[in-house]
Amino acid sequence: MFFIHNDIPEFFLEVVKREGDEVFVSPAGGGRVYRLLASHFDATHREAEKTDLDILRRANFTIEYLGHAFPGMTQGKYWNGWAKPYFSFDVAQRVAALMGGRYDEEADAFVFYDEVSDHTETFAAQSVGGEKVYPVGAGSWCWDEEP
Repeated sequence: MFFIHNDIPEFFLEVVKREGDEVFVSPAGGGRVYRLLASHFDATHREAEKTDLDILRRANFTIEYLGHAFPGMTQGKYWNGWAKPYFSFDVAQRVAALMGGRYDEEADAFVFYDEVSDHTETFAAQSVGGEKVYPVGAGSWCWDEEP
């Protein structure tokens, strides 16, 4: 179950557990677990609704070894503490060019093959908040959101 802060609706938290007068939360999708007073959490957060989950905000994303910032969008969700960005088609093409990926027109997806692990990752187009976006590396690459 996802929760959002009453004043910061684009940042999603996931309740890990409730114990006594405390609640343990992490960024949606994983990351460090934080301990908060349940009374404070309940007063400042609300359960996210389906329409909240479709909100995208613009941000820039980096992967340390690429040395570039890429403009994209986020729902404020994380995977193991790393950002889960969405990109426009043009930006996804730039990322693919730098990371050795390719666009598969038939699947409307960006495909990346790692020869060392013999593993293929495919990031298909999605509709989020009414926009067609590509979650290139979301949920498996170490993306940072620029402040």
